[in-house]
Amino acid sequence: MFTLEQFDHFLFAFDGVILDSAELTVSAFGELYADHGDDVRGMVEAYRRAHPGEPRHEQVRMLHRTLLGEELSPAETSMECDKLGEIILDDMIDCPLMPDIAEALQLLNARGIAAHIVSSMPQDELRTIVARKGLTRQFRSVLGAPLSQGMNCEAIFAASRADRARCLFVGATMADYRCATNVGVPFLEIGEFATAPFPFGTHVTERLGDLFLDVATARLGRAFPPSAPVELGRRFRAV
Repeated sequence: MFTLEQFDHFLFAFDGVILDSAELTVSAFGELYADHGDDVRGMVEAYRRAHPGEPRHEQVRMLHRTLLGEELSPAETSMECDKLGEIILDDMIDCPLMPDIAEALQLLNARGIAAHIVSSMPQDELRTIVARKGLTRQFRSVLGAPLSQGMNCEAIFAASRADRARCLFVGATMADYRCATNVGVPFLEIGEFATAPFPFGTHVTERLGDLFLDVATARLGRAFPPSAPVELGRRFRAV
């Protein structure tokens, strides 16, 4: 069982963790391939839905090669990813936050626990969205591509001299889980408890507010003085 007192840093993924944007990203990938017909679009969306969190440039190269028989150069890959970013950006600005995330960030800040975003989204685009949502001040750092999630985690550890045992990665995809495992930090999944794809023993919650005691009656950041214990990840994935 986790408690807030165990952690000095929270490392958040973005899609499906900060913003309720996972399906929006799926639709944007489909739109990028819309000119190639409904069948291709459907396969693209199915692939993205099954493999969320993977870097865009890797998926775009693979989808062009596999579905269109085209081998993109680095410059062509960059152009396609730029088109994808344009499709995503405006919709992301209007996308709602995940339930309880605003209150949870306020609570972390009140407790002096550093919050970071570690995403596979292009960093400039990520920071634009975070700023437009009014969240920049809530995060110690906002990091994305071209560096990998793992490399950005390592940069945070180096800059803050963090004890990895006192860092919690909050994610929603297997890519997030693999990153947390590779860098050696505890992992918490945000997702549907019954369908979580993670190994047995992974801490799972369907919404971030469920991590905090009495969240239904006491708004986060108000009801918990600095000395009060807050339990995290009280449920485990069942086999």
